[in-house]
Amino acid sequence: MNKFWIVFSHTYGSKCKSKSFISATLIMMVLTVVLISMPKITSYFNGHHVEKVAVIDRTRQLFEPLNSKIKKVNKDIKLTPFKEGENQAKKRLKMENSKDILL
Repeated sequence: MNKFWIVFSHTYGSKCKSKSFISATLIMMVLTVVLISMPKITSYFNGHHVEKVAVIDRTRQLFEPLNSKIKKVNKDIKLTPFKEGENQAKKRLKMENSKDILL
């Protein structure tokens, strides 16, 4: 058994010191870091984009709780209250850069 560990350590050491093993290990490490960081990298190049959603709240009670929940979940969505009717909201949606309407 003593000879096994001597042969194992020698073989393992010689394989780990080879250029191909070191280069393959470094390539895999870099590839892993890049793949893990991909969402951060893409958001850096895309910039910060806030989606606007117009909210029509006829009861005037649901906007504030909904807005506070949305801010906690996703900071890239901005809710704006819309006091006019649904038809006006659809017309303005076509003209402005609002993403959607929530009734």
